[in-house]
Amino acid sequence: MNLYIGFNVSDAPFNEEAVGFYIDVDHDGGLTLQPDDITMGIHRNGTLFEGNITGGTWTPTNVSGWTASFHSTLDMWQAEFNIPYSKIDVIAGVEKTIGVAFLSNCRSLSAYPFTWPPEYIEDIQNNPSKWGDITSTGYNWIPEFPSFLILPLFMIATLLAVTIYRRKSKDLALSKA
Repeated sequence: MNLYIGFNVSDAPFNEEAVGFYIDVDHDGGLTLQPDDITMGIHRNGTLFEGNITGGTWTPTNVSGWTASFHSTLDMWQAEFNIPYSKIDVIAGVEKTIGVAFLSNCRSLSAYPFTWPPEYIEDIQNNPSKWGDITSTGYNWIPEFPSFLILPLFMIATLLAVTIYRRKSKDLALSKA
């Protein structure tokens, strides 16, 4: 199972722009950063970044255990993150709350990044107590079908649609006769 996060940024192109998020895996929400806090993001040029806490400060680390993709045009760009539950210590079927904050660093619109929750970037980066919450309610944040079920379900739906169409066509032909 995975957590998917997406950004849609309407903006002129600047490759140094980035979007990302902070996660408080253990949801301890302290006033200071803890070793369980992580950050992940992507620059508009496709470069991924990740950071963990070492000695109470953010330290860049190798990107591992998650993926992201992006699409960019002249006036907007999009990013999508795919984070396996294991990366954020979530177990499918077990309810868990994590702390989360989102960041969009849009150089052409403002000298300051846009954040959610809306705070000064220094407060968001270094104070997990100001982050919001996201809770998996037992099984999943958003229900998703296992991929092996999608094709059979599509085939059944198509079969039903064809059967109903043929019946209606046959009934219509009989009523005209």
